[in-house]
Amino acid sequence: MTLKDFDDDAIVISGISGKFPKSDNINELIENLFNGKDCVSSDHTRWKFNNARVPARIGTMSQIGKFDNLSFGVHAKQAHFIDPASRMATEITFEAITDAGINPVELRSMKTNVYGATNLGETDKGLFYAKMEQTGHNLMGSSRAMISNRTSFCLDFIGSSCTIDSDCASSGVGIQKAYEDLKCKICDYAIIVSGITILHPQISYHLSNLGLLSPDGMNRSFDEKASGFSRSESIGAIFLQRAKNAKRIYAEIVNILTMYGDNIPRNACLYPTAEFQAEIMKQTLTRCGLKPTDINYIEADGTAVKSMDREELKAIDSIYGENRNPLNPLLIGSIKSNIGHTMNMNVVNSIIKVLIAMETGVIPPNLHYDEPPKDAKCLQDGR
Repeated sequence: MTLKDFDDDAIVISGISGKFPKSDNINELIENLFNGKDCVSSDHTRWKFNNARVPARIGTMSQIGKFDNLSFGVHAKQAHFIDPASRMATEITFEAITDAGINPVELRSMKTNVYGATNLGETDKGLFYAKMEQTGHNLMGSSRAMISNRTSFCLDFIGSSCTIDSDCASSGVGIQKAYEDLKCKICDYAIIVSGITILHPQISYHLSNLGLLSPDGMNRSFDEKASGFSRSESIGAIFLQRAKNAKRIYAEIVNILTMYGDNIPRNACLYPTAEFQAEIMKQTLTRCGLKPTDINYIEADGTAVKSMDREELKAIDSIYGENRNPLNPLLIGSIKSNIGHTMNMNVVNSIIKVLIAMETGVIPPNLHYDEPPKDAKCLQDGR
C-alpha cells in the first residue's frame, strides 16, 4: 500500500519498537518467530527458588538495567531508582518515533498524547524495603504513572499523559483511547507504550495457585494438552498519526472496540463468555463494513488455559466459521506460544506480530501445538 491508498484523516500505525524475550529488537523477534525458536526458557538468573508451584521457565529480556539517562535528561541518582520498565519505555518510545521517519526533536511542544499501559510491578519491594536510602526518588521511581509521564517529560510533548491498568487489556484500552483522541483531533500524534518485567518468583507462585500458569512453562495455545500460560516480559511502543502526515504506514486502524461484559468466574479470575466475545466480534465487523468471510487470519488471545481457550474458540467459530468455504479456512494464531504471556503487553505484542506478517507476507508459526482439543470441533474439522 502507498500513502495514496488512505484518506488524509485515516489513523495509521507508522512506527513500532520493542524488546522481547531473547529478542533485543523487532528484527531479532522476526528471526526468532520464523525460525520457530521458543523464547521462553529456564536459563535465566532472575532468582534461585526451588518450588514445585513456580515453573523454572520464563521469558526474559536482556540488559534490563541499562539506561542512557544523559540522553533523556534524567539525573543519575534518579535513574538508579526508576522501575526498569519505565526506564526502557522512554527509549523504546524514542525508537518507535524514529521508525516512523521522524526526528523526535520535531515533536517538541507538539500535541502528542502518551498512553502508558501497565499492570503488575515488582520494584516496590526493592525500592522501599531492601534499599536503606530513602530520598523520595524511591517513590517517583516506582510510580506507575511515570511510565507515561516521564516519557512525555523527557521528550517534551504537550498533551494527555496517562497510565492505564486494565490487566491483560491495558495496552488495548490505550490504543482505543489513542485512536478516539486522534479521530476527534484532540491530538496530532499518539504513542502507546507498555512494558512488564519479571524480578521475583512470588507473583509466579500466586498465579500458579490460581491455576493459570503452565506447570512446565510451555504455552500450548489451543492445544489438547494446554495447561496454562508461561510468564514472560517485554516492552513495546506503537506510534499513531493521521495518514496525511505519515512518512511510513504499516497499517490503518479501521476500528477498535474494548469492552467489559458477561464473564465466567474461575478461581477468583474472570474471563468473558463465548457469547459476549462473539458480540464484540460482530460489532467490530459491522463498524468496519466487513463480512466474516473477508477475514483470513485472527491473532487470537490463546491464553492456553483450557476453559478460556474454549470460550474464545466458540466465539470465533460462531462468527467466522459459519458458511465458510472449506477451501478458505480461517487461520488463527497466538504469539504467546512463541514468547509467552506478558500481561499488559499482550495486545501490543499481537499487533506487532500481525504487522510482521503483513510486511513479510508470511504468518509466523505457532509453537507447542500438536493436536486440537477433542471438544473443539472447528479445529477438528479444519475450518
